Amino acid sequence: MASGTSDSLPIPQPPPHLFVGNFAEIDPNDAPGSFQRLADIYGEIYQLQFPGRDGKVIVVSSYDTINDCCDGDRFEKPINATLDEVRALTGDGLFTAYPGEKVHLSCLR
Repeated sequence: MASGTSDSLPIPQPPPHLFVGNFAEIDPNDAPGSFQRLADIYGEIYQLQFPGRDGKVIVVSSYDTINDCCDGDRFEKPINATLDEVRALTGDGLFTAYPGEKVHLSCLR
């Protein structure tokens, strides 16, 4: 959850097609180029809808925006039952630390 102001804009998305969602937007011969083309059109953050998948895929396409999204001081994430099980094995890492808990990255050294 983002903290701070409640002023927000909807995440842009190419218009989905019946049955295939946004699958037709991705060229199988140049997937990276397809994502770059979509970023040029929709900006650094956009969403895609794919068949057979609940929810949408959020694409973040710039280094600075990815760093901003990973700023643990600005966002809070819920720890669901699956991540709680992973936490039992890995400890309090980037994806398994509870809100407000210091993240230990000793496994990355």
